[in-house]
Order: sequence, then C-alpha cells, then structure tokens
Amino acid sequence: MNVNPTTGLLARVINEDSVKQSLRNLILTNPTERFYQPFLGSKVRSSLFEPMTPVTVDTIRFSIENTIKQEPRVQLVRLDVIPDYDNNQYNVGIYFEVLNFPGKTFAANILIDALR
Repeated sequence: MNVNPTTGLLARVINEDSVKQSLRNLILTNPTERFYQPFLGSKVRSSLFEPMTPVTVDTIRFSIENTIKQEPRVQLVRLDVIPDYDNNQYNVGIYFEVLNFPGKTFAANILIDALR
C-alpha cells in the first residue's frame, strides 16, 4: 500500500491501477464470500490443491476468464496461465483493455499459490 506524502493517508488508486487491483481482488475472492453478492468471485482457490495437470490449468483459465467478465471496465485481450511445478503455484498474466482507454493494452501479473 502506498502512502500519500502530503496527507500521510493511504494513496488513492486510479485508472488502470484500480482495474488491476479490482481484477486481483475478484480472482482471489471465493464465491459467496461477499455479503449480498454471492456470485462475485472465482473458483480458483478450490483448484489449487488439485494435481498440476493441463486439465487443472484449463480449469483455472476458464474460471479466471469468467471472473474477468464480471468487471465491466475491462475487455480481455489475452490470458496466460503458466504452472510453476517447482513452487506449486501459477503465474497468471492478464492482458486487457480498459474501456475508457481504447486501443491501449495493459498487463496485470498475479501469482496464485495455495495458502496453508
């Protein structure tokens, strides 16, 4: 978290940074975790304890694609889900366009691992 040097309060996140933060929050939120929004989130966490196979990678990719559709400010361009077998985690690269900035592609990288 960044601090505003003038006020000493938490800095506000704007533009593509707010979209990146929103995508990360949506992907790491389990469905039914938020009150009054039971369908918000993804089922990625439930796939993390499955064996790391191509089927699991496709399941995670499908879940993330469906989750990104929940963010109305984003148009998905490309999604990379790369398993890291040595560390038992997935590197997710999301390439997207923000609807307010047409023609400009942004990238968000998220490391997804199982919390114990």
